[in-house]
Amino acid sequence: MTVKKIKVCNVFIAIFLLNFASLSGQQTKNEECQPIFNPEVMNFEGENSLSNSPMLFNSTNEYHAVLDTVQFHEGSKSLKITGNNFSSKTFATTSFEIPLKVETGTNLEVSAWIKTDSLVGENSGALIRLIGYSEKKTTSPALFEFNENIVKGNSVWTKVYIKSTLNADLEQFSISALMQGHGAAWFDQITLKINGEKIDENKFLGFKEDKNQIVKEIAQYTEAFSPSNYSIIDKEFSNSRLIGLGEATHGTKEIFELKKNLIAYLVKNHNVRIIALEAYYQNTEVLNDYIQTRKGNAKEILAHLEFWPYYTEGFLDLISWLKEYNNTQSKKVAIVGIDAQSATQSLKYLKDEIKTKDGSLLLKALGEETLSLDKKLQLSDELLASLKNNKENEKIKRNAEILYQSYYLNQYTGLEYSRVRDSLMALNTEYLVTSLAEDEKAVLWGHDLHLQKKEGWTGGFLADKLGEKYLNMGFLLGSGTFTALDKTSRKLNNQNKLNPIICSSMESILNKLEPPVQLVNMKAAGKNLILNQYLFTKDLYKRSVGALDTAMQFQTVGEVPGDTFDYLIYLRSSKSSELLTKSKD
Repeated sequence: MTVKKIKVCNVFIAIFLLNFASLSGQQTKNEECQPIFNPEVMNFEGENSLSNSPMLFNSTNEYHAVLDTVQFHEGSKSLKITGNNFSSKTFATTSFEIPLKVETGTNLEVSAWIKTDSLVGENSGALIRLIGYSEKKTTSPALFEFNENIVKGNSVWTKVYIKSTLNADLEQFSISALMQGHGAAWFDQITLKINGEKIDENKFLGFKEDKNQIVKEIAQYTEAFSPSNYSIIDKEFSNSRLIGLGEATHGTKEIFELKKNLIAYLVKNHNVRIIALEAYYQNTEVLNDYIQTRKGNAKEILAHLEFWPYYTEGFLDLISWLKEYNNTQSKKVAIVGIDAQSATQSLKYLKDEIKTKDGSLLLKALGEETLSLDKKLQLSDELLASLKNNKENEKIKRNAEILYQSYYLNQYTGLEYSRVRDSLMALNTEYLVTSLAEDEKAVLWGHDLHLQKKEGWTGGFLADKLGEKYLNMGFLLGSGTFTALDKTSRKLNNQNKLNPIICSSMESILNKLEPPVQLVNMKAAGKNLILNQYLFTKDLYKRSVGALDTAMQFQTVGEVPGDTFDYLIYLRSSKSSELLTKSKD
């Protein structure tokens, strides 16, 4: 089914488990945390609209969904889905994602009340669906079932069931209301029972009962953090070749400020000479020329990156500092793009620079819009081979490699695309690290998701290659706002609010400590026996938001959190990134 996500989550957030609680507003130090999921949202009573809820509504433009206050089975609201096509080949779903571990042999029961009005057409009907996953990182369900009796035509409120005995351990569920055809269907009072017991929010409060002991233990590995005491991790910086600086959102002002200050410290005190940036190679080369030669217009160059997070005051501050620093140094700092999602500027550069007959013919063919992806991959490989046999300059070779990577990446979709993209970013970063002198270091700038030391992510690949020479630092956020793209209009919005902290998150623990900015040594904390018993063996979450604004802001840290991030930096409050409004040089 081809669907348009009316309520959509970022691709990385869709893959991993995030916060599906219906939450709004700000979190203060004294407020109680919230469960990762509240089963009461499945009765639709606590919601005002679908646009700000934990429900994911997926459909084509043939369907429309609202919360109805006229028709309901119990309470004062229900979910109404309306279809306008008698012969529709697609259907609409409204889903709840439930992070819950259940063992083999468990009896599950999902039920819902459904009412229909003139629901007719090819394959028309209203029903519920249950999907279960054995591993959070997989997209292949271990359980996939529908209720037996499809409701259609004109029907009074009818209760439907799905009953199943599990033949595998499950870690995640998706419960969906489905509707296809012309007419209307209402859904109300969706419930999930485990061995006959209806689940409630207590199952989603994580380690709340043990929190005081956890806070006491984690405090041993936590220090107030500011530019005046960056030296507390000098030993780790000294032992590293690559230092990953992440971001919990792409649009948080304080994260960019802290990263800028850290980079300045690392450049001056630890001989960092390359910044590997989550951006396109040739686009970033223009920026690199700017910080080394001081020529050009800063605002236009940052716009040329084609990554909105860098078109901000905070990133401009970093660029201005690097430009001034390089002006006084013989050995300058470079910025290099490592992302291969797009190579439009690389192709343009190669067309301008390569003048050989064979090379020009290959590049002309690659510029044809009708050329198939397979053919582009073949021709770009031929171009690479021709350059290896000639004494071309390094910049031409790198652009040709990135061009080939881009075509190679775009063969894939979905989860495979994400994994291949991360592997290529890791490959390009490793190339930069190996190009450095023995006493030089590099910084990797990107989202926490990419930098984490998990299998299949950029940080995971780099950890395998570099071992302990790769040090990574992620970010945790308490309350505030952030900038992100609006998922519908694709326009930037700097008024997105951070959801209140959930109980089973690192943020909820660190929120109990006093410093407004904290550095947590996760590598050391991971060796603590008490934390391993009460915290690191549980489902532990952290905030993580991608380029699109979303109501689902928390994801699991991983099975061994101390191996995922070496350090985490907690910011109790934060503000949205400030977009550039005028030219600056």
